[in-house]
Amino acid sequence: MLKTELRNLERAQKREGVDMTYLKNVVLKLLQTGNCVD
Repeated sequence: MLKTELRNLERAQKREGVDMTYLKNVVLKLLQTGNCVD
């Protein structure tokens, strides 16, 4: 499930040009909470 979320975030980053700090923070939050945001 986390791998799927990471792939989605990577695609979003490429598509929208989201900076890596934001992506890192989202991944860290997912790991800390154990929740996957749809």
